[in-house]
Amino acid sequence: MQDLYRALCSLSIYRDMLSADPVRALSAFLHTGGAEQAGALCACLARLHCADSLPRAVLQQMQEQINPYTLALAKGETPEATVARNAARDRGILYAAATAALCGDDMPVYGTALPPAPFDRPWDRAEEAFAAFHAAHGCGPFTRHTAFLWQGERLVPLTRTDPVRLSSLHGYDAQQRVLVRNTQAFLAGRPANHILLYGDRGTGKSSSVKALLNEYAPGGLRMVQVPRDALPTLPTLADLLAGLPVRCIAFVDDLSFRGDDERIAPLKAMLEGGLAVQPDNLLIYATSNRLHLVRESDRDPGERHAADTVQEEISLADRFGITLTYLLPDKERFAQIVLALARQAGLTCDPQPLLAAAERWALAHGGRSPRYAQQFITDLCAAGGAL
Repeated sequence: MQDLYRALCSLSIYRDMLSADPVRALSAFLHTGGAEQAGALCACLARLHCADSLPRAVLQQMQEQINPYTLALAKGETPEATVARNAARDRGILYAAATAALCGDDMPVYGTALPPAPFDRPWDRAEEAFAAFHAAHGCGPFTRHTAFLWQGERLVPLTRTDPVRLSSLHGYDAQQRVLVRNTQAFLAGRPANHILLYGDRGTGKSSSVKALLNEYAPGGLRMVQVPRDALPTLPTLADLLAGLPVRCIAFVDDLSFRGDDERIAPLKAMLEGGLAVQPDNLLIYATSNRLHLVRESDRDPGERHAADTVQEEISLADRFGITLTYLLPDKERFAQIVLALARQAGLTCDPQPLLAAAERWALAHGGRSPRYAQQFITDLCAAGGAL
């Protein structure tokens, strides 16, 4: 056990594995051999849904690593000879440590089942398998996840996301076409614009952006939700993504600022006008209920150069290359949305009483919107389709 522990401590290219579960727990167990550390390792594997296979858990973490070796493979490049040699050594050490059945007797037991082919042989002799994996899937957390939350310093994978599809969003076909065209250009490596979706609440702005991920994740699209409080760290996110072979949309929902908000400057610099060159694999899609993203009520009424302030506020929205407007539908378009949602839900109600009931629902809830139309159809389904 001590020999394996010393070997793990000598990892070089894959050195970050030492701080990642489950290798961190495995290393502690190899160092002490105690029941407490064995229990911690087994608990870690259970959380990762790999209780029967420590090698599978270790392999998944290896595939998510960002280092000079995996980054070169993901870019289709040939790693430096010394880097490749040390990476092979590291893989051999990790394989030996992961396949050693060390628990038993009065201690909890973990499984050592090998991963599926082609990773079911010693990893230091599986260079072609690793090269093929990274060429197909990239590296880093983007290999196994498509959606993330940016917490200012790190990406947190989101394992459950909104399943909304573009086909389920009705009434804004022109806006969808622009979104799709711009996103497809981005994925193809062609020039593409940052997009601001603004308009009335409940019109599907956020859903439209989330639907893009469900449509294009198989084609390589990744999405990172950036809370407003994390906007000052957008340059950090850009630096993280700059060297990776990934196409990512930073999704900023419900964007607005107070007049003295310090978060405006980094966003402006990211959109356009900063000294640093922005990565071509990152776009910003933002939603807002306001076109003027800085609230007018926050202006100083006694300001001598109010016109300059207005121009400063408008310049933020102007830096989005495309602005899409989502307004509440009129009665006719609201009816079309309700009928489309009803067909999608498999309801067979007569259109006239259906639309009359939808109109009553909308008026009771504050107005006609796609959100209220969806809520009405959901309520109708819950009632078994009975009006």
